[in-house]
Amino acid sequence: MIEQQATVMARDGDHVWVEAHRQSTCSGCAAQSGCGTGALGRWLPGAVTRLRVADPLGVRPGEQVVIAVAEGAVLRGSVMVYLVPLLGLLGGALAGEQLSAWLSHTGDALALMGGVSGLLLGFALARRVGADRGHRHRMQPVLVRRC
Repeated sequence: MIEQQATVMARDGDHVWVEAHRQSTCSGCAAQSGCGTGALGRWLPGAVTRLRVADPLGVRPGEQVVIAVAEGAVLRGSVMVYLVPLLGLLGGALAGEQLSAWLSHTGDALALMGGVSGLLLGFALARRVGADRGHRHRMQPVLVRRC
């Protein structure tokens, strides 16, 4: 589980709204002094993320809590957001190139249109899977404990 400290902002029935400051892992990395991401993270302020989380603990606004998300959920989410559209882009571009060769068409217009179409289909597939109630439930952060 990947854990993050958050502050309870409000109650909403059986759920609470929490705010967490996004943190990078740069402070624990051996290459932090020579890394561009680490340098950028030192100059840019941390953004705040507001989430609605189920409350099995009965916490109150103002309390510090720890929320967690499964590591597998982060990996699955990354695959859906990055890899699926990228594969759609590449597959569509290859299909457009093959169609162009089959039609004896010169130029890259069909490859370009195929790539854009594949990218859009990849985004649509990622959105459809993300909208699935069961998938969305597995991706939700959970309230683990009070601080």
